[in-house]
Amino acid sequence: VKAGEEIHVLIPFIGSPLPNVEWSKDGKKMHSKRFESNVKPELISFYIENSNRLDTGVYKIDVSNEFGSDSGNLYVTVVDRPSPPIGPVVYQNVEKDQIKIQWQVPDDDGGCDITGYIIEKSDYGSNDWIACSGYATKCEYTARSLTEGKLYVFRIRAENMIGVSDPLEGKHIEARSPYDPPGPPGQPQIEAFSPSSATINWTPPTDTGGRPITGYFIEKRELGSEWIRVNHYPSPNLNYIIPGLREGARYEFRVIACNEAGAGQPSRPSEPLTAGVQKFPPGPPEGLNPDRITRSTVTLSYRPPRNDGGAKIKGYIIQKKQKDKDEFEDINGYPHSDLIYTVVKLTENDEYSFRVCAVNEVGR
Repeated sequence: VKAGEEIHVLIPFIGSPLPNVEWSKDGKKMHSKRFESNVKPELISFYIENSNRLDTGVYKIDVSNEFGSDSGNLYVTVVDRPSPPIGPVVYQNVEKDQIKIQWQVPDDDGGCDITGYIIEKSDYGSNDWIACSGYATKCEYTARSLTEGKLYVFRIRAENMIGVSDPLEGKHIEARSPYDPPGPPGQPQIEAFSPSSATINWTPPTDTGGRPITGYFIEKRELGSEWIRVNHYPSPNLNYIIPGLREGARYEFRVIACNEAGAGQPSRPSEPLTAGVQKFPPGPPEGLNPDRITRSTVTLSYRPPRNDGGAKIKGYIIQKKQKDKDEFEDINGYPHSDLIYTVVKLTENDEYSFRVCAVNEVGR
């Protein structure tokens, strides 16, 4: 059935008296203003008006009267034009008179095979679209006969036997000689640090300049000072250990991608870091015991965690969970400093589980 058409199926049956009929899809009873089913002698009708792709599926019919019951399945496929191709539009092999573009297949092929893609181009700032020559059967296309120095916008439509999708439109791109320097990498993230070093990672730039990334330069600076390059040769990796930090000083880091054209634009600086011993959330307290139990209270004792995470323990958060609950809940809003805690306002004969979390300046 094509999208927008009605789905009308007549199902013959034999039985008396007239049966009760229930329709379901994906285990749920049918409830839609567009759906209607009627029962007449020897005939059950199934009707959906103004069908769409979401109506595709298996519909189960259950019929019953006082003498018995039966069931069956109705398989419905609604076909439509495909959804737009998936972006982003990726530009590769940019040259002065041609550009290779790539994209991804649509999420929804409309219920039938994608037969190809229609590519159109427009001058940047204009809304006059011109069909590019040829026809793409794969998710890539090389636009030719371009004018050097001109900015272009490309859009792609998927096509199947039903029709043509809405377009996927890319960002503007300049037809120019190859080998542009790349854009900025992603903002560096700090993985780990010590008094004298830091380990950072980053993501590649979204704009490669039309050529593969060959490596990355890493730069550092103390806050308020100039940027200093850390490595003399581009690193091929997406992480780097930066040596030579001064304990107690605050640093920022940034990354510059390189390709055959040279170094590109620097990334955004990382969040500031103070060189020093890295601190972590503490480990779990040990030896949790219920020392005293009354009708409405439980007194808990515990020992400090073996690992304080490199920072002083501020206190402890005590949590409880009743037997029929799925989640633990905090009992105290602020860290409790002692190694003994009495939980109050419990319900007699209820079963409870308790746990304790240590807290330092990093968290728990």
